[in-house]
This record gives sequence, structure tokens and C-alpha cells, in this order.
Amino acid sequence: MKLFFIVGSGRCGTQMLRNILSSYDDIAILPETHFIIPLYEKYKLNNITCDNFLEVLDSVYSGVGKKWVKVILASAKKDYFNYKKDFKKFVELNNIKGSIKNYTEAFYIFLYGHKYLIGDKTPHYGANLE
Repeated sequence: MKLFFIVGSGRCGTQMLRNILSSYDDIAILPETHFIIPLYEKYKLNNITCDNFLEVLDSVYSGVGKKWVKVILASAKKDYFNYKKDFKKFVELNNIKGSIKNYTEAFYIFLYGHKYLIGDKTPHYGANLE
């Protein structure tokens, strides 16, 4: 699996690019996730646990953001009410440990399986590139 990000400014065509690329069977691109920057801001390059990862997802997707996680899960045909339990089981079975990168990749694979390319279309991530 190769992971990539689609970044850009508002109204620049990132959604159209996502739609075009998603038409290929071996490519899956999540809708805007918004959780990677908060994960990094909270944990930096330190190792995290599955509970840490899910805690940040909860905080990003609480309240109004709850609809985003439902969109992401629906796009992957995952059940909103069981995804945390199912993801924890997936993490345990696959011995996922360590970095934000490991858990993020595991989450994407949990959602879409082992596609050749898995992407994330969150344009504002580009503002955080160094």
C-alpha cells in the first residue's frame, strides 16, 4: 500500500481529482478526515496507543463533526456503532503499535483493505507542510 494526500486551497479542484482517481479499483481516497494534524499536535512524534488514536478521532468528530466520521465509515461500508470495537480488534490482530503513521495507515487499511493506493483528500493539510 502506498499512502498519498491531496492538498490544495479551497475551490481548486481537489474534489474533482478525488472523484477521478477514486474511479480506479485499486485506489481508495477518504473524504476529508481532519484528524492527522490534531494527532500530531497532541502527540508529536511520540508513540501512541489505539485508545489515543480513537480519542483524537472522537474529539475531532464530536458534535457537528460526528457526521464526517459517518461519511467516512459509510464510504467504506463500516458500521458507525461498531467501528471502534472492530478497529481495536483489527489493530490487535495485526499487531499495530507505535506511531501516528502506523495507526493512520492501519485505519485506512481497516476501512478499504489492501488497495495499491490509499489517499486522503483534506486540502487544509497543505497549510501544515513544512
